[in-house]
Amino acid sequence: MNVIDHVRDMAAAGLHSNVRLLSSLLLTMSNNNPVFHLKLK
Repeated sequence: MNVIDHVRDMAAAGLHSNVRLLSSLLLTMSNNNPVFHLKLK
């Protein structure tokens, strides 16, 4: 594996974890805020 492939994999993994973190944060916010939860549906 060369450096570029490694960096690309690390960036993809980081992006994936960021998306999961954001979606879980949004879920938590919507669960704590009924108004936001209604708008989301």
